[in-house]
Amino acid sequence: MAYITAILVVTLLFFMALFWAAAEGERLGRYLALVGSLAALLAAALLLNRGGYYRPAATLAVAAALVGPWASMALDPRILQGDLIPLAYTAVPVFLASLLLSARHTALVAGVQIALLFAVSQWGVGEPSGNWPSLIFLLAFIGILNLIAARLARLDLDQIERQGMELGAQKSRLQAIIDSSPLAISVKDLDGRYLLVNRFFRKVWGLDGESVIGSRDADLFSLDGCRFHGAADGEVRMGGAPLEVEETVHRPEGEQAWHTYKFPLKDDRGSVYALGAVSTDVTERKRREEAVRAELGEQRKSIERAAEFQRRQTVSRVPCLPGLACAAVYEPSERLGGDFLYLEGHAGRLLLVAADCTGHGLAASITAALLKSLVDRHLTLLQAGNPDAFLSRTGRDVGRYFPPGQYPVMFAALFDPSSGALRYANANYPLPWRVLGGRSRRLASARGMHLGFDEDTHFAVQDCVLEPGESLLVSSDALEEIIVDGVNQFPEPALTAALSAWKGGVRQNLADLCEAVARVHPFPLQDDLSIVLLERLAPVHGAWTGATPAALAGIRTDVERLMERGGCLDLEKQVAAANLAAFLSDAWTHGASKLDLELDFDGATLALSVRDRSATGWAAPWVESVRECPPFHGGSGKSAPMIPRWSEERQSLVWSCDRIAPQVLSAQELLRRPGVGHA
Repeated sequence: MAYITAILVVTLLFFMALFWAAAEGERLGRYLALVGSLAALLAAALLLNRGGYYRPAATLAVAAALVGPWASMALDPRILQGDLIPLAYTAVPVFLASLLLSARHTALVAGVQIALLFAVSQWGVGEPSGNWPSLIFLLAFIGILNLIAARLARLDLDQIERQGMELGAQKSRLQAIIDSSPLAISVKDLDGRYLLVNRFFRKVWGLDGESVIGSRDADLFSLDGCRFHGAADGEVRMGGAPLEVEETVHRPEGEQAWHTYKFPLKDDRGSVYALGAVSTDVTERKRREEAVRAELGEQRKSIERAAEFQRRQTVSRVPCLPGLACAAVYEPSERLGGDFLYLEGHAGRLLLVAADCTGHGLAASITAALLKSLVDRHLTLLQAGNPDAFLSRTGRDVGRYFPPGQYPVMFAALFDPSSGALRYANANYPLPWRVLGGRSRRLASARGMHLGFDEDTHFAVQDCVLEPGESLLVSSDALEEIIVDGVNQFPEPALTAALSAWKGGVRQNLADLCEAVARVHPFPLQDDLSIVLLERLAPVHGAWTGATPAALAGIRTDVERLMERGGCLDLEKQVAAANLAAFLSDAWTHGASKLDLELDFDGATLALSVRDRSATGWAAPWVESVRECPPFHGGSGKSAPMIPRWSEERQSLVWSCDRIAPQVLSAQELLRRPGVGHA
């Protein structure tokens, strides 16, 4: 303890000055001997203090101060004869004891001094002339004050010791906690000197614990390491706010990526006094992220390939057949779906298969692809007019090849547009709706379980006839399962209300239905959506007599209206009307004056005939020139020239073309452009 050393030195100097001033002659020699002895005691106390023996050193110093005044009494007889001033220094050991020893020892020293003074005053040699009671009371008073001071000092020292021990324990706990952390933790002062680091910090950077504290980055690391450890220090210090940085540092074992959270440490006044940093080695995480990104990229490519495969597996266009108007929507709830549609014309009849596999996404799409292969295997049964046998054979294969618990539902039908005959069988698919004149009803039930549920399941077959102008809506259960907060947002009454409002062709009616659904839930829906809407068309016929250039605009409007009744797309209507207008204008230019026009459309083929009833008749050069008119897009989106031909029977020029096979669109595409077809 440095303060004990200072006390011993001051005590020694005090006694030397005291005795030197008081002694003379023979007394001086005796006092010098006394001072030498006291100096030896104090020197011994000093050596003990230097050696760390604080309590023996303090005891020896108090003993020297205790001996000094009483030894001077033995050396100087005048003290007992009334020169009491040297005895006043008997208070010095009491004072020293209050500083260096416990309160109990201070009281003991004070009691000894008072007892000795009292004994000397009563039994001392000679007749004292001094005021001994005052001296005794002075020493007693000083002793009491020093005792109180010693007690208070001891209490303060005990509290300081406890606080020191508590702080030491807290520091040890803090160090133990951060040493147990797998993160690199450090604290610097504002001069960049390290105040605290944990074991992991030292291990990672290969540092010795003793050399780190008090050092700067430049003392410990290379230039690259200094850049890493000093990154953003100034910004955090000036801004007074935490900051996260990611840095790459070059190490002998390779590049390492670290994520560091730096934060300011502030005092009670809010002033920054140090900077803390917690660093995490994210090298492995970065590698895993890169691997995951690469894997996700491959998965996305696989999903895109699967989606393309599913697009090729699923019907892309609806067939065009005489007496039939048809439109379809297919929209999975995810990138891939488990719904399956098959629409194909065969011998003037429509083959229709709609299926729904369990689940959504990639897994469901794989199941749907497998189901498509099974459907292709047994299509001849449906073509032969046996939808029940078709479902039975397909269901048997589903039970054989599908995973357990996978039981798709399916509706299979054969429709003859010319007669309206519809033959169908059902494997628990939602029953289609018949719609005519604003009224709607379900098809009659056709008994049958899920495909693959039981190998011996018998599927009933049903027959009905659709009247001219009657529509059939075939839809998956997505429309019946728009559930939000446990409430069906599009129940059957809402569906029938939407069906009763139909007034246009199949394309427009389907767009109106999707718009009604979109008002309660945006597309895509919660489940995969498949809709097929077909209508048995009555033949469309129009006739115009004595057409003149003045009537061209009205004729063009009438043609578009008639084609719309037949379910034609806007593109088809516009191109046909434009070709007709060009045809008529060319005829009038070549001298034709009285033209009779007829339009016939059966849902698959558009035919126009033009007869000239004027006196001049058809001009032969013009008849040859119209054969070179621009080609018109025909069926399946392929280019098919619409070349006029001469009909001797009708004495007319007649030209015709197959209509465009409409695409199967998503509901969102249909709502964006309900009347547009894409070749």
